[in-house]
Amino acid sequence: MSTHWHCVLRNRPDQVEKLSDREVAIRWLSVTSRKHCQNKQGGAIRECEIAKIVNDAEYVSELRSRLSSISWFIRLMCQTIARQCNIEDECTGRFFEERFKLNRLEDEADVLACMAYVDLNPLRARMTDSLDDYAEVSIGERMRTLEEGLPDTSLWLAPIEHPPQTQQTSTEAAAGEAGERTEDAAGPEKLGCVSMTLTAYTRLLWHLALESRPELQASSKLSRDQMQTPVLVNGQPVNIAEMVERLHHYGRRCRGQLGQHASRAMRERLAAMKAQQRGQSTAAGTRT
Repeated sequence: MSTHWHCVLRNRPDQVEKLSDREVAIRWLSVTSRKHCQNKQGGAIRECEIAKIVNDAEYVSELRSRLSSISWFIRLMCQTIARQCNIEDECTGRFFEERFKLNRLEDEADVLACMAYVDLNPLRARMTDSLDDYAEVSIGERMRTLEEGLPDTSLWLAPIEHPPQTQQTSTEAAAGEAGERTEDAAGPEKLGCVSMTLTAYTRLLWHLALESRPELQASSKLSRDQMQTPVLVNGQPVNIAEMVERLHHYGRRCRGQLGQHASRAMRERLAAMKAQQRGQSTAAGTRT
């Protein structure tokens, strides 16, 4: 968004525990800033750096914890964003006004509501009139995957639907026959966000969007069949009124603003982007 961002994350300390001490060292050295550091040979990781970490058991334990810590993930990401923006704006100082807010999602209902809140943010703010027209939100990327059938988001965006129970069972059986549980066998059952298809999730978002913006009923992106088909989670219809209340709840929990420098910089960036777009439209309209 223009003044803030949201991200739904899942950490995996169970996967970090499987890493060797050397893997922990390499991963930590890979995610920390190295490009402009002195004596780093252009960012390449040296064996002496790995050995220094591996030989310190207490430090390895600390880094193992950091690799599955959402707090550390946000900290490093915000530092990267702040440094880059300060370079572009030719200034110094803090970029984000406050420390990030963390809301724990206790169950699947919380996950579904929070995902819907994030994906609907641009629609509620009237920055777009369609789910797939706003680039910086994951539902657009998911819907483009449905339409085009080719983009692979598996490396950075978790799938919506949990795999079918039959798939989990057959995977576990195959792993048992092999005598051990392989990484590939363990992977599929750990993926997925909620017990509904992407198509059903998209219908749910449209239902929720119409609650706050009823004029979108005239959208060409909607069909009568799409809106009349029940939205199911675990085979049960979704209570839209309850979902709307959950969205209001997350709205109250997620409110926050950037500092004055960040707000000013964001306004200037958005104004420049709009001016550039207007210029491109004018050029396209007058081209012969």
